[in-house]
Amino acid sequence: QFRAFLFNEAGMYTKDGRELPSTVKKDDIDYSSKRNVGAGASGDVFFARLKKGTSIALKRIPISSKTHRDEVDRELQVFMARGDSPYVMNNYGAFWDAEDDAIVIPMEWMPYTVKDLGLFWGGLNEPLLKAVFFQVVSGLVYL
Repeated sequence: QFRAFLFNEAGMYTKDGRELPSTVKKDDIDYSSKRNVGAGASGDVFFARLKKGTSIALKRIPISSKTHRDEVDRELQVFMARGDSPYVMNNYGAFWDAEDDAIVIPMEWMPYTVKDLGLFWGGLNEPLLKAVFFQVVSGLVYL
C-alpha cells in the first residue's frame, strides 16, 4: 500500500526504514534542461537530462487527493514488482519534491509515439502495426 512508503528528497523508504532502490536522485537532475511534454489525470510529465547527459522523463504527481495517492500507489507497486523486460519502461525510483508537494518518478525517456513513427514512415503498414501490438501486449502480460 502507498502508506507503506515514506519519502524525502533523498529517496523512498519503507516504514521500517529500509531504503528502496533508486538509481536517480533529485541532485542528479539538470533542472535547466527540464521542459513540460505532457499532462494526464494524475500529474505532469517533463523531459530532463541528468547531469551526466542522459535523457529521462520525470513524472510529477502532486499528492493532493486520493486519486493522486492511488496513482502513486500503482506506480510504486509496479516499480517494486518488476524485473527487466524489454517491453516495459524502466523506472529509476522516486523522491519527494518539497517545492511542489509532489512525488517525482524518474523514468526512461521514450522519444517517439506510434503517431510519430507513422508520420516518419509515411503510415503504419500491417507488419509494423503487428510488431507494435505484440510489444504492447507483451508489456501488459509482463505487468
